[in-house]
Amino acid sequence: MKKNVKRGISLLLCCVIILAFAACKKTDGGSAATTPPPADGGGTPAPGESAAPPPAASGKDTLTVAVSGDGGTLDPIGVGGSGGFLNVVLCYTEPLWDYKAGMEWVGVLATSIDEVSYTQYTVHMREGVKFSNGNDFTAEDALFTLKLYAADPGRGLYTRALDLENTKVIDDYTLDLRLAYYDCTQIQGLGQVLIVDAESYNAETATVNPIGTGPYVVSEYVIGSHTTLKARDDYWGKKAAIPTIKFVVLNEDSQVVNALETETIDVSRVPTQDIDFVKGFPGFNVGMVYSGLCTDIGFNVTENSIFNDVDARFAIAHATNTQAIVDLVYNGYATKSDYPVSMASIDYEARLGGLNDTYKIGYNLELAQQYADKSGLTGKRIVIITNGATPFITMAEILQANLKDIGVDAVINNYDAASFFSVTTDPTMYDLTVNQTAAPTLMAADMLYNYVLFSSALSAGGWPGFERFMELGAGLMATPSAAERSDTLYEMSKIFVDACPWFGVCDLQNATAYSKDIVGFEYWGIGDVRYQDWSFAS
Repeated sequence: MKKNVKRGISLLLCCVIILAFAACKKTDGGSAATTPPPADGGGTPAPGESAAPPPAASGKDTLTVAVSGDGGTLDPIGVGGSGGFLNVVLCYTEPLWDYKAGMEWVGVLATSIDEVSYTQYTVHMREGVKFSNGNDFTAEDALFTLKLYAADPGRGLYTRALDLENTKVIDDYTLDLRLAYYDCTQIQGLGQVLIVDAESYNAETATVNPIGTGPYVVSEYVIGSHTTLKARDDYWGKKAAIPTIKFVVLNEDSQVVNALETETIDVSRVPTQDIDFVKGFPGFNVGMVYSGLCTDIGFNVTENSIFNDVDARFAIAHATNTQAIVDLVYNGYATKSDYPVSMASIDYEARLGGLNDTYKIGYNLELAQQYADKSGLTGKRIVIITNGATPFITMAEILQANLKDIGVDAVINNYDAASFFSVTTDPTMYDLTVNQTAAPTLMAADMLYNYVLFSSALSAGGWPGFERFMELGAGLMATPSAAERSDTLYEMSKIFVDACPWFGVCDLQNATAYSKDIVGFEYWGIGDVRYQDWSFAS
């Protein structure tokens, strides 16, 4: 890039769990006392019952990877981020650019970006690239894909600030990219847009037969069971060293651990409760990374809720035994939060930590009882909801026990992921949520502002400082200067923690087990991986 452009967009809220129950080493600011410690293991730290898997391939020409969360489509526009399935898609489709650990810009289908102004960029495309159907990749495909994403109700978040009416193709390999308004997260967010072939794209056929420019092609897809990819001989870049990748769907933690123990798979996420056990497997390394995920307790702050009172929210924050959650839910593979979103965020600074007693003092039943009595929370019955994930259920149970200590009766309702997000839009259905925040930008400002902006409950206001917070957030997104954004983020953060719309509990680590025969393992920008860069030692 002729100017180093490191910016991005808010992660689609219903896909925030890019790495389930994961948690990136920050790149500046912070201190040893408030920043998650460096992760150990391989790589570079950076910021229902499934169908039985097919037998593992013999020899070392096949990489077998466990995934979960198969949504029934391979269309890059339809695949969500959970369960590692997005990494499947990145083998056969590619973005214009990508981000390595530390959010280092890497050109993929684009070779460079020239910043003409804060709202105009000249994007230079890579020549000689062909889609897997033989069609040439050009700037027309990039513009077609941007418009496709913009028209999608969910993926439109990735292109939110684009001015597509005035974005034009200059020639086959040059795009004049325009923004309707400056947004400090937009350019980085375009790294989430996976380019499709304008001539052949069809939403129905892309479900099982996607066409992309990536180093692999799909040779077999059995929904809920497995996906097999074969390396392309005509790939524009270096041919993938591993000829075949087989992704097998393992939705249950016990299936994952058993497959690792028997070495029928080569790579998998590791359930947090099993990290220590898997670290003892002789054939595997376990890579650990903080990837910007933070668990939190969210509040129903609407007018008729008991948690419309900030003192009631403070009661919950002080009643939450965060260390117990770190120890019992995450087996120590997490760090107590002193901030509402991940302390691994690239714009986190030490001065942002502990801005309110809810973080500075934290767990304190005496204070919790005082706030509960003052707000009228004592003696009340409340409803806690989760998305049904095991760590969140356990976390809710710990919170339930904590609240009993201050005279609050809590009921837990567990939903599937889709239903959970639906329920959060109905304030009559819950009082507290157990959830997590994340964003591909790894920006705290992005997570604070956009999670509020796109939350039907929080964006309705009714909490102290809401109007000023939203004014600051909108201004921050439109500010090119990182130094100016820093001061704005500080003011926003102070407003936020004093109002406590949600309470950050702990930063999570992501664990990936990978065979000791694998060469080239590393984590990328948000704690994910790129299989095409790997090889087998043998």
